[in-house]
Amino acid sequence: MKTPFLVSPFSKNSCINAPQGNSAFSNMKAAFLIGAFMQVFLTACSQNADYPKQVVEKGEVGKQVEYEIKGDPDRTRYRMTYMGSIKTKSDTTLKFLNLINITGGFDSRKAHYTGAVLLYDQHNNYLGDYAVPDTLSLPVKIEGTSLVFPGQQDCNAITKIDFANQIPKEIFIKCVGESGDFYPFDHVDFSPDHK
Repeated sequence: MKTPFLVSPFSKNSCINAPQGNSAFSNMKAAFLIGAFMQVFLTACSQNADYPKQVVEKGEVGKQVEYEIKGDPDRTRYRMTYMGSIKTKSDTTLKFLNLINITGGFDSRKAHYTGAVLLYDQHNNYLGDYAVPDTLSLPVKIEGTSLVFPGQQDCNAITKIDFANQIPKEIFIKCVGESGDFYPFDHVDFSPDHK
């Protein structure tokens, strides 16, 4: 016998152990409401996913754009800045967007900040990102074919990451002397063999 709570309310076998009468109607009503909520949530998420791409498409270097996810109890906000583009030796163009994720409301003392550098190709297709633990670890500008990461707080070393030849599989952001942190490139695989 299947345990009732392990059966999805949307599965074919969900009515095997379902109560009858008013209780069954309540379960169906709850399943409908959950399904409707999930549809609204997924639609909102898919619409929010387009905001970074829209910022890249506008191509306004240095302009900061912010949006809030409506109805989110954590009051999640995203702050995005288009950094510009780099032309590689293989004649492709890489576009860079700083993304700051702010959760925990509008009180800056209680809010939590994380960041990422998002990469796009010349057709504004998302390629992947380098996730960083805070906003101080984000690059501040592009110089030639390099992203420039400033020294901040306890880390006084400026780091330049060159993108002329390829997208690095990981980047090393210096701190003091030879110390620092590695950040891997989380890429999107569009190949037909990717599963």
